[in-house]
Amino acid sequence: MPYEQTGIDGADYVRVQEGAEVERRPATADELLRLPRVPLSRSDEYATKLREQALTAHTANRQFVGIATPTNAQNAAQIKALTRQMNGVIRLLLNQLDGTD
Repeated sequence: MPYEQTGIDGADYVRVQEGAEVERRPATADELLRLPRVPLSRSDEYATKLREQALTAHTANRQFVGIATPTNAQNAAQIKALTRQMNGVIRLLLNQLDGTD
């Protein structure tokens, strides 16, 4: 029998099996009263952090594009930064939210 847990996240009913969310829907009034509150999941925290990092990266990348003739060191640093940033975006797109690196 698989491990299963149910609870309330905000105003949503959440059902988790083997550590993976398998159902999320608006909770009924009865469920809001009787089911335990669950903390924000780690993957939700990571997704929020990745979105914040993407916003910061977007600003920095726009500034870099504004440099008329970047140095070799600036180009090398930008390549490293873009690689890190794209890894975060790829994690969001693939829903691989087990980290932020």
